[in-house]
Amino acid sequence: MKNITFIISVMLLLLLACKNNKNVITTNLKSDSVDIPENIITYFYEKDSVQIIPNKVNTLVLYLSVSSTSPANPTSNSKFLVFDQKLNQILIQGNYENSLIKWYDNDQLLLTRFLGIIETPASSNIRYFLIDVYSKDVNEISSEKINQQL
Repeated sequence: MKNITFIISVMLLLLLACKNNKNVITTNLKSDSVDIPENIITYFYEKDSVQIIPNKVNTLVLYLSVSSTSPANPTSNSKFLVFDQKLNQILIQGNYENSLIKWYDNDQLLLTRFLGIIETPASSNIRYFLIDVYSKDVNEISSEKINQQL
């Protein structure tokens, strides 16, 4: 029962994060409908469902794959990379367990980490970080500042 509550919380937060960006494309890497550079395809697994999320000015693109949870594996894994379309190169890449990743502004990502075993949206074990895609700096940010931005 506790795992189901955690899974539902994560799914709800994922849906809310995706709903805010109307330009999000979700694709399977084997699909021919979206042109993805080869160095991006090799970063993800072949069966991954990848979200393609541009920043507001369409200069950088966040490629994000979130593994699904199951009773046997209750933790999700968010694997991501940011691609600069002008430079035609990957700026940053990484993966985090039990986390959500989305654009905060045009060159920073918001990383929401769910620490501990069971989390809810009102949990005190949720921590927020800003990732600068150019410098690769990761800095913790208060939830009050996040709420002001939203």
